[in-house]
Amino acid sequence: MPTDKTLAYYIHCFKNLHRASNFGGAPHKPILLLAIIDNVEQGLISNERIYITPDLVGAFKSQWRAFVVTPHTMKFSLPFYYMKSEPFWQLIPKTHVIHGHQG
Repeated sequence: MPTDKTLAYYIHCFKNLHRASNFGGAPHKPILLLAIIDNVEQGLISNERIYITPDLVGAFKSQWRAFVVTPHTMKFSLPFYYMKSEPFWQLIPKTHVIHGHQG
């Protein structure tokens, strides 16, 4: 596997996503990546930080309807959380709001 963050590295990572094997492989992570690419192409994502936005969720649902033919359940939260098992993804949870202040 290429170790530097080149296109070859990401192609390798995308081809080898860690996915549940039910029904031929869970589609959630690939669909999320397609939704992210869609948002990047539209200029809605312009850096390495990916936030959960209505546009991203909408793109996920649109990609899901276009490509998923298995009986998997469309749940946006699944891939966003479980992508943390991929070497190129770092999940940074939003800090909790405590007593009206961000903590």
